[in-house]
Amino acid sequence: MPGKYTIVFLLCAGILLAVAPAHGQQLQTFKDCVVGKRVSTNDGRKGVITRLDTAWSYCYVRFDDNGKESSFLYSLLNAAGGTGQAPAGRGQQLQSFKDCVVGKRVSTNDGRKGVITRLDPKWSYCFVRFDDNGKETSLLYSLLNSEDNTPNSGNLTVGTYECVTGGRSTTMLLRITGPNAYSVSGSAGKFHLEPSGKIVFETGPMKEFSSKLLSGGRIGLNLNGGAFYGTSCELNRNLH
Repeated sequence: MPGKYTIVFLLCAGILLAVAPAHGQQLQTFKDCVVGKRVSTNDGRKGVITRLDTAWSYCYVRFDDNGKESSFLYSLLNAAGGTGQAPAGRGQQLQSFKDCVVGKRVSTNDGRKGVITRLDPKWSYCFVRFDDNGKETSLLYSLLNSEDNTPNSGNLTVGTYECVTGGRSTTMLLRITGPNAYSVSGSAGKFHLEPSGKIVFETGPMKEFSSKLLSGGRIGLNLNGGAFYGTSCELNRNLH
């Protein structure tokens, strides 16, 4: 039943993800997540790893600035001490494995560029042949950026969007009811879409979320304002 999908599920599902670090030592494996270790995110926030979720390779971090605990994939954290600044001119970070398309040009956070050559759906790896050495390397989709920097514009398609967190079950139904209106579980609000693709929820139940229009007309959501959107909402034309 649509009424059962509430924003509370989003908060419980660990959607607080950050972009991969551009500088400093990036965590290479889940083993690098050690309770008590100090880490930082790409936007410069720092904190301490408090606990682990081995089933999903999540590291829980308590941040210095607000004392709150948030969950991250190990690959989206770096050892504290890096500058946490992304290089200028970087494209939109890939938001899901669906964004890995053979032939698509992508770049890494350190500026290397190449073309996606093949995929590994089981592990969500994209194989990239880099321009600088012609070698093929496998990378998680979350560590790649699209070379297409075309800004988004226009309006969101009216309809019901099914929101999924971390590629798992549906966590919420978001209804776009007009050019600048939406509703969630019967609660309505206003939003506007900026030329950059940023979606600003001005009022209503989604006001606390950061959002952006992603490839394929999907709506990305997170709570930390970063470039990675752990929850993706896709238009489902079978829902009303």
